Amino acid sequence: MTECTSGGITFSSVDRKKLIADFDGGHITSDAGAVLLREVDRRIGLIDAINGCIPDPRNQEMIVHDQRTLLAQRILAIALGYEDLNDHQTLRDDVHYILGLARNAVLERLTEPYAAESKRLFDETGEKQRLFDDLSYAAGTWDRERRVIVKAEHLEEGPNTRLVVTNLPGDPRDLYDDLYCQRGEMENRIKEQQLDLFADRTSCHDFMANQFRLLLSAAAYVLMETLRRTALNNTELQHAQVGTIRLKLLKIGARVKTSVRRIVLHLATGFPLQDLFRRLAERLTAPARSHPTFT
Repeated sequence: MTECTSGGITFSSVDRKKLIADFDGGHITSDAGAVLLREVDRRIGLIDAINGCIPDPRNQEMIVHDQRTLLAQRILAIALGYEDLNDHQTLRDDVHYILGLARNAVLERLTEPYAAESKRLFDETGEKQRLFDDLSYAAGTWDRERRVIVKAEHLEEGPNTRLVVTNLPGDPRDLYDDLYCQRGEMENRIKEQQLDLFADRTSCHDFMANQFRLLLSAAAYVLMETLRRTALNNTELQHAQVGTIRLKLLKIGARVKTSVRRIVLHLATGFPLQDLFRRLAERLTAPARSHPTFT
């Protein structure tokens, strides 16, 4: 059987050796790490659950790909960084609020005593100082005064005063550390989904189409977060962002060989995280009852 090949591409020589490239490498993938996400989905049943909630309106006698296959393809593609989602706005309508507040001349004057005391304590001890208090303040456009929490921090680099406006009762330090900072972490997760999983790309004219695109993005995030929270627990990537996990664990070059009985992925020999990849594969394919938390 004659094997058709494309013409070679010649580059400049390397140490007197000819350098030639072609497109005859066979079936090669740059996303071999997707098998990890497949194992995550097998454990939590995410795609099956989504498929079970969405009726397929197509004539089943005339389709080539079933709905679950299409859902799996799109969700995994999003997780792998293949963008096809347009414009999402995250709406968070809390009854209570705790928000960062930018400083201005009036607030600088009101918080100056706290900043001065924090600096005095730092000068005395040589250690980082954090003082908390609250005050009442109303910007020119506000209809009334509101509670503002002051964090007067002084570091070796200098002052680091932060302000938070809230209508919540409670100790200023507790509200800042336990609620405001945690809210900031939630915002980081939202940003992660928007930037790394394209949840901000929902520019379809139809609301339901945009809602469905967001659902797919959210499903991709669930897979990635489950991988991070469980399989990557107690590893060097346990706190890594989605983009980092994708780059280091999913974007792996591999040659694919398919036979009647097997599909073999020949992963790149130079892949630097081989040991971690093996550990993850073992954790994800182990019986769930004997390895429930992946620790």
